[in-house]
Amino acid sequence: MWVWRSTIRAQALRLGLLPLAFLIVVLMTVAVLQWRSEAASGWVRQSDDVLVRSRDLNAALFAVQRDAREYTLHRKAAQIRALQRDAARANDIALDMRRLVGRDPGQERRATVIANLANRIVSIDERFVRYYASGQMSQARAFAASPEIARISDAWQAANDRFARIEIALRNERWQRLQRESRLLDWVLFAGSLLGIVVTLLAASRFGSVI
Repeated sequence: MWVWRSTIRAQALRLGLLPLAFLIVVLMTVAVLQWRSEAASGWVRQSDDVLVRSRDLNAALFAVQRDAREYTLHRKAAQIRALQRDAARANDIALDMRRLVGRDPGQERRATVIANLANRIVSIDERFVRYYASGQMSQARAFAASPEIARISDAWQAANDRFARIEIALRNERWQRLQRESRLLDWVLFAGSLLGIVVTLLAASRFGSVI
């Protein structure tokens, strides 16, 4: 009799552990999928931030060029201060872009090209204003008409268009990956819950037949 009861207790213990083991497996799977989903979401946010900073950099460079143009028209110290402020802002945005893409070598290379060209454009505008400020009008006009200015302007336009195009495609790819991870997580949660109920009912039924 004692042996029979011991056998029943052992079988009951094994049956009781079955739903628990299944639950642990499901929870571990969910944890891994949740981590993957959060990682994918982080990459989507990074792409969004990079695109925002790219637009901010364009706006800052436009402001620098506007300040330079305003100075040639009005020759006021306020325009010099505005140019210096907007030039510093453009530099900060370029540095922030490079910081944001530090985990992706491809993005980092493209952001470095953009940042270097932005710095050259700012330097050109500052040099142009210095010519005007010192009364060197002929040098300013010759500098503005030089092939170097046209070449850098074309290089900036091409690099900026390419950067935006690739970043938008990358962002869309990351968004699709996030959607796949989210759907997979939802499916595992649903299937795991359903199978958990089935396993529990089977274990309960088996436990009843053992008793």
